[in-house]
Formats: sequence, C-alpha cells, structure tokens
Amino acid sequence: KASAYNMAASQDLADLLNKQFSVDDWHYFPNLLDKLFSDKNDTIHVVNKQFCAVGGLVPIKGFDLLIKAFAALYKDDPECTLIIAGEGGERKNLQQLAASLGVSQAVQFLGAISREQVKGLMASSCCYMLSSHIETFGVVVIEALSQGTPVISTRCGGPESILTLEDGVFVPINSVEAMADAMIYIINNEHNYDREQIRQRCLAEFSEAAFIKGMVEIYQSFIDK
Repeated sequence: KASAYNMAASQDLADLLNKQFSVDDWHYFPNLLDKLFSDKNDTIHVVNKQFCAVGGLVPIKGFDLLIKAFAALYKDDPECTLIIAGEGGERKNLQQLAASLGVSQAVQFLGAISREQVKGLMASSCCYMLSSHIETFGVVVIEALSQGTPVISTRCGGPESILTLEDGVFVPINSVEAMADAMIYIINNEHNYDREQIRQRCLAEFSEAAFIKGMVEIYQSFIDK
C-alpha cells in the first residue's frame, strides 16, 4: 500500500494481483534475458525437425502432454526428434511413457545441462516447446526466442505477455491434439519464421539494456514527482 509502483512479471500475474487486492496498482514489467543469451553462435546449424524443451521434470511442466503430442506427430513423420533437458522426479515415468508410446528411439533425455548447453540446444532446434500448466513468466521462452527459435507454448499465464504470432504458436493447456497440430504447423511453415527478426524482437524487449532503460524510466518518473 505504501509503494509508489507495483510490478508483476506478466500481465496475467498483474491481473491476478489486482483482482486479489481489489486494486489497479499492479503493472506488467517483464523479467530480463540472461546476458549469456544476448549473444548468438552463428556456427550452430538448425537440425531439421528437432524439437526441444528444458525444465524441471515435475508434473506442473506438462512433459507428459508434450511426449504424447510428439508421439502423435512421430506416427506420421518418423524423422522428427524431441530432446528434453532437465532433471526431476518424473524422469522415470516420462521415459516409461515414451517407451509405451513407441517413441523411445526419438525422445532423448539429457538430464541436467549447463546454461551454455541450453543455449546451444535451443539454437539448433527448429522449435522450442513449453507445455506447462502454469508459468508466471517463462524465462525459457525468451531464451529460445533470443536464439531465433520459434516457440510453441500452452496458454499458461506468463507466455501470453511474451509470445507473438510472428514468434510461434499458442495451444490450450492439456490438449495433446492441439500441440501435435502446432508441431506439424511449425514443420510445414518453418520457412515463414525469420529467425533473425525473432531474435531482434526479443532483444529489443527483454535484453539487459531494455530492462535497465525501462526500470530507470519508472524510477525517474517518481523521483521527478
């Protein structure tokens, strides 16, 4: 109540907080992109039909949905691959799910990898997948976009403040069919996504320079008052 300005990491979270406190004081101000991702390695080549995802292997991240959607895609296009990076209690269950769906040979679990390796994985993939049930922001989305990689994301809160139609595709939460259709769409329309423009749009909004500029402007407006 005593603050001059309240910031939330996504418009969805700002709306929730305004509703929770019956106010109109919360404003969207995004998280910033890790400086590591501001640079792009131009020697990395995109692997055709390679999809990737990064995150903790926990139920809220919806990796089971992703594997089921991938299995539907793989049935008609066995050249596709899915690489999942991250650790968590669901790893064994997810590996068993991939086996039961007959896609173990096309789904790779990398386990925990370094930030540099995450960057390389995103840069080499034709599409980044976010299958979460809820995200207050979605840092992995801006990390993928910073490498020029289109994103398929569930409408889980945070990404709605990040992703545009020029950058990727939204799908409903818990819809295997919609996610599989989106993956097919990306494969068929990959040439329509300008990876350099995706990267530049991301840097313009989420880079460290953009974050500092926006924050200074907010501070300055209240100092001036």
